Amino acid sequence: MGGVGDEAARIGLPAGTARVLLAGDATALPAVNSWLAAIPAHVAVRVLIEDGHPDTGALPRTARPASAAPADWAWVAPTADRGAALARAVHAQAPPAPGLYVWAAGERALVKRLRTVLRESLRLDRSRCFTQYYWIDGRSAG
Repeated sequence: MGGVGDEAARIGLPAGTARVLLAGDATALPAVNSWLAAIPAHVAVRVLIEDGHPDTGALPRTARPASAAPADWAWVAPTADRGAALARAVHAQAPPAPGLYVWAAGERALVKRLRTVLRESLRLDRSRCFTQYYWIDGRSAG
């Protein structure tokens, strides 16, 4: 039986995608790992995760297939203003290279910040980015 995030995702990247940026908080890790297993080998991948875990090496990371270049992982230390540090890290990708696709997920406030950066600052077309929030800080699930 596989671990969390070991199932390959069915992804649909736009034609011409040469680089993928995966961004989110720790709750996005299972999906990030699924993406890593499914992104074609010729596509470069950068992962940005905002998390204050003291040992990021202990968090689950899926390696890309042997035929692919390894993903470039960066852990972004959070600030009191949820998502601000990650939004700055994503904004640092500007100007976006041709063929960039961005996927982002996590807590709602974090995702809203990322969506603003992607659409307003980086001016990515909606077909070149996808965002989804998984949870809302302060609300219990269920």
